[in-house]
Amino acid sequence: MVRQTPDKALTGFRPIQYLGSKWRMLDHIAEAIDRVAPPRRSLMVDLFTGTGVVARRIAEQHPVLATDIQEYSRVLASALLSPVAVDIRSFLDYLRETRKANEWMGDLSAWEARRLNQTLDATADDIESGSLALGGWSRDHTQVRELVAEVTRGRTDWTTLHYYGGVYFSYAQAMHIDVAASWARSLGRGRDTALAAALSTASELVSSVGSHFAQPLRPRDASGQLKSRQLAGVRSLRLISASEIFATKLNQFSRLAPTASQARTVKADFRDTLKDLSPSTAVVYADPPYTRDHYSRFYHVLETLALGDDPGISTMRLKDGTHPSRGLYRLDRHQSPFSIVSEAPRAFAELFDDVSRIGASLVLSYSPIPKNEKPRARVIELPELVALAGERFTSVEVVSAPGLKHSKFNASRLNAPAVNEAEVLIIAS
Repeated sequence: MVRQTPDKALTGFRPIQYLGSKWRMLDHIAEAIDRVAPPRRSLMVDLFTGTGVVARRIAEQHPVLATDIQEYSRVLASALLSPVAVDIRSFLDYLRETRKANEWMGDLSAWEARRLNQTLDATADDIESGSLALGGWSRDHTQVRELVAEVTRGRTDWTTLHYYGGVYFSYAQAMHIDVAASWARSLGRGRDTALAAALSTASELVSSVGSHFAQPLRPRDASGQLKSRQLAGVRSLRLISASEIFATKLNQFSRLAPTASQARTVKADFRDTLKDLSPSTAVVYADPPYTRDHYSRFYHVLETLALGDDPGISTMRLKDGTHPSRGLYRLDRHQSPFSIVSEAPRAFAELFDDVSRIGASLVLSYSPIPKNEKPRARVIELPELVALAGERFTSVEVVSAPGLKHSKFNASRLNAPAVNEAEVLIIAS
């Protein structure tokens, strides 16, 4: 591996498209953490690290432990917190050898190149029925089935192509993402850096609304007419080389400067992390989900790519019977208690109890209910959340971001005012 000169200007690039990203709040979060960190303690814990961008920002001043239950999250955080320079030439050699050993890769690429020059119906057909894992191909996919289906079935090194090719990516893009991920897993010290670059590539190239994986596009309207403008955009996106994007992403990760403070990443459930909190923990930063949307639904393809397994497909019940989930979700997709109305209050109480037990402070990201949203949009409302915190901490403060307007609370006054900001920090100490 070739060590390149770290580029500090690249420390802020976003690894993937992420819901609820704290990108614009990094300085405000760091300021809140610095303000309430108890003296003679140093460790900061990022409990639901997501993409790892908050952990990296905090690591500029403090030792950090970044944890998350999702493997893709651990990989991204590891790549940001422990950057390793990886030589792209090694990947290009691996790609050439893989192509030589799998002649069908060239045949598939040629078939798809011709197909992308056809009518938009072909692209719509790929999105609607192109998954090799489902076997519900149209007549146009006969050649794909003959070229690829049996080769990729049950092969964890071709999972992206087998499950998600045609639906979320072009077949060629899915194929090259698989090669990049397989190469990354063959590495030693640079494994997470290269795998993070593969995840970032998949996030950039996915053909979906919002650039996530909650569900594929609907290429036709209710009357069955093609959504021509949308499909033209998809076709343009699918002509982009995944290997070229991967090379760019790998370069970005490889040029990250080391963090100023010690940092490590762990894949763990939040409860296990809280049980094992070190007495040196100064502040726990928590950004759990606070709506009924399970985040795993939006990133299940990235989780499969990070795990390198054969995920299977979960099912759903409709009036006419049981069908594969439209989003092609994993069988074991994570379900967070913070996104379940009946479980969220207890989950937040556990979080508050365990942080206060060791005398650490808590900085919690939350998004109040805007005036134009229904109350059920949040599993727990801000006043209730503040009250739960007030039962465990002596000081509770709601800080509006990015304006940093303060509303302070104590044990005698725990009624939260109406907050119109999109994001607030609940600071408890």
